[in-house]
Amino acid sequence: MRYMKGAVNPSRDHDYPLLKRVLGCRYVTHGQLWRFLHRDLYERSRGSYDWRVKRLWESGYLTHLAVPMVSQECVYTIAGNGVTYLVGLGEIYSGPLNGLGTDPDINAVAHAVGLNEIHLQFHERMVIISWETETEIRSRNELTTAGYKKDYDAVVTLVLSGEVKTFALEYERTAKTYREYSKIRQRIETERRIDRFLYLVTNSHLQSLIEQSYRRISRALYIGRASELESGSPEDLEVLEVQTNRMVRLKDI
Repeated sequence: MRYMKGAVNPSRDHDYPLLKRVLGCRYVTHGQLWRFLHRDLYERSRGSYDWRVKRLWESGYLTHLAVPMVSQECVYTIAGNGVTYLVGLGEIYSGPLNGLGTDPDINAVAHAVGLNEIHLQFHERMVIISWETETEIRSRNELTTAGYKKDYDAVVTLVLSGEVKTFALEYERTAKTYREYSKIRQRIETERRIDRFLYLVTNSHLQSLIEQSYRRISRALYIGRASELESGSPEDLEVLEVQTNRMVRLKDI
């Protein structure tokens, strides 16, 4: 098959996993994307990775964003050609067909970048069986009948102390109203596909607010500090069990 001069024929071995990772992250910094791909053994050379990203950006598969208030590195999101390519290979996706654009909600970018750091802390230190992204969850909820009750930030399956455990993950960097948390609590109460729920928050005020909002919840819900993932093994992260008001380690939930 012949291609037009300057056209890019994406590689299934290297371009596909890169584009799929960007789609799942929604927004991801240059350094974070390298860490994901290097950890997964899709890229071994930083020079090759830099070339590949530049090539896909110049060809309309990625969008390049400058958001210095979030990161001093450039941030990538999927572009129209990238969406078309991934959907053509069977990826489930319900977002804009032209990608998320060049004028994003800064809070959404900051949330995605923070969630990526959490993902990488788990990814680089533990055995992850699966990490279903918010993009995949939202698409499943909108396009199938096998969805969840909420668009969680992730649904994660890990090996903790030799046991396989699955939980819905919510990364909370800004506060919602008590009414909004009440609505979320109702959805969690009716969730039947998952039986554990973990909130990772950025400060003690958010932890207290969520604890108060979910105090009467009947489900197994835990709250921990995202920053504490950096200081030790994720499985030893101390989290508050809301039902009993006691501290437990993540591996013991």
